[in-house]
Formats: sequence, structure tokens, C-alpha cells
Amino acid sequence: MLLAPLAALVLLAEGPVTLEWRAPEECPDREVVLAGLAGLVEVADDAADPTPRTRVRATAVTRRIGEVYQLDLRIQTTSVALRRRLVTEDCATLAEATALLVAIVLDPLEVTAQVSSEAAEPRSRLPADDLPLAVGVPAEPPAAASPPAALPRRPAPVVVPVRRTTPLVRLDAAIDAGATPGVTGDVGGAIGLLRPRLRLELHGLYTVPRALHVGTQQVGRLARWALGFRGCARIVQRRLEVPLCLGLEGGQFLATGAGITVRPLDARPPWLAGLAGLGLIWSPVPRLGLGARADLVVAPFRAPFTVGGQVVHTPEVVGVRVGLGAELRFGFDRRDGTASVRPQPR
Repeated sequence: MLLAPLAALVLLAEGPVTLEWRAPEECPDREVVLAGLAGLVEVADDAADPTPRTRVRATAVTRRIGEVYQLDLRIQTTSVALRRRLVTEDCATLAEATALLVAIVLDPLEVTAQVSSEAAEPRSRLPADDLPLAVGVPAEPPAAASPPAALPRRPAPVVVPVRRTTPLVRLDAAIDAGATPGVTGDVGGAIGLLRPRLRLELHGLYTVPRALHVGTQQVGRLARWALGFRGCARIVQRRLEVPLCLGLEGGQFLATGAGITVRPLDARPPWLAGLAGLGLIWSPVPRLGLGARADLVVAPFRAPFTVGGQVVHTPEVVGVRVGLGAELRFGFDRRDGTASVRPQPR
């Protein structure tokens, strides 16, 4: 009596069915599923029948989720690919369901005949709606089982308002021509606010001192500091931003006599200029911007610098400032300067 089930299991290993079964320790093992399949259909190839049997490969993964078990079943043949997910409180029921579904794919007519002949016997079956439509449904479906226990629903997310204004801090270095003799360097920085289409900044700068000469003799040094405001329209495309800016700045020249003068004097005339600029900023990550800018500097009020009645320097009406900078942005995760909507659990 024991030889028949053993022979059926051996035929399953070499026959038309390949089964991969993974389940918790408290669930039936693979041999139980194979034995159930052997009890439903003839799984061995019939030597007297030249018609080849359907080859079936099944993968069944059962997990414990709280108080219930969940089965993910995939059945494949040369012409059919089925996926089913079943949930129940009894892991043995999932093992029976796996054997039944594989048997239906392998030989639906034989399974239908067995279901019809055993309708009077109480037996755990799947609801008719869960049977795969691609391989046919028995003429008289089994009695519907109780619906599986519903998994707990996750609470609805709470939406965080989008932050539309973002602060920034920037450091700059520039080359400046027009305000002091020749070409000199500027160092500076800015703080500001970013909106999706607008940039507002307060900036400051210091111009490195340049020598004042009479002929070949140095007679003084000239530096400058300034504070200003700049407003820019922003054109943002992916990682790139093009700011179109207008601004105003004011400050002081810092002139000190030296060299041939007997009594060096200091002068502090005011500096006032309008700015019109164009920039290009690249953001390798949303919170960092690396950029270049070019400003046209217009100074309507010019203070000449004299030594002994001789003019040694007069600022130009129109100057140019070209610089590089790096800025750090706070409180957002998008390159256009806003924060995305983030769900938070209740």
C-alpha cells in the first residue's frame, strides 16, 4: 500500500510537474503538496499514449502576515502563465489550493470529473471565483468558502504644505574693471530668498586695493566696499538656472596717500552704482548651486582723486564685473527652490 504514493512522488520529480514550495515551518512541506497533487491527477507520462503531456512549472511562496498566511503562486506552461495571491488563516488550506490549481492546469478535465463525483463529500476547496479562467471552470463550482480576513488598512497620509520661499547663502569672487585703476579683484557674498520664478538678494563686496601712480611713482592706494540689493527673474531648466538681474549698490572708496606725499591723507568719497546682470547656475544636487555671472556697473556720480592738485584717477561711468560663486540653499528638495509634498503618517 505504501509503494503507490512513493511511486507517484518519484514520477512527480521526473514527470511533467516542477514545483518550488517555500513556506514557514508550521506549514505543510513540499512533499505534502506533491502528494495532494498526485491524488488529484495522473502526473506520470503514459507510455501507451503518444500525446505529450503539458509541462508545468509552479512556484509557491507562503508568508505569515500577522494572524493570516499569504500565498503568492505562479504557474507557467508553454502556453499559459498564471499568478494568484490567496490569504487565509489556515496554512494547510494554501497547500491544498496549490495542489488544486496546479492539477487544473495540468489536466482540467480529470479534475472536473473528480469534483463532480465527490460533490457529496465535505472537502476544503477554493471559491469558484478564484479558479483561473484561462484553463476552464468546473461545470458545478464548489461551495463558496468564507471570505479571507482583510488586512489592516494603513491610515490616510497627512500632506505637508509646500514651502514656496527658500533662503540661500552665497560666496563670490570676481574680476572688476572701471571703479579702480586697471583690473582688480572683488570678494563678497550674499544672502537671499528663492521663489519658483524670482530671486531676491542682499550682497556685499570688498575690492582689493590698487596703487595710484603719478608717472612711475606710487602716490596712494585705492580700495572700495559696497552693499547692495539685487532682484532677478529666474529661468529654470532641469539642473540649470539663468537669472536676469537688476540691482543697486552703494558704499565708499577707501583712498590712502603714500609715497612722495609729505603728510599722507585719507579720503572716503561715496560709491553708488546701478547693476544689470546675467548669470548661469548649475545645481549638481538640489541644495547646491555653482554659477558664473556678468554685471554691467553704471556709476553716475564720479569722484576724482588728486594728489597735489593733479588728478591721478577718476572712476569710469560704465564698468564690468565678472565673477564665480557657490551658494547653499536650505529647506527644499527641488532645484527650482521649492519643497515637494511629503506624506506623513497620522
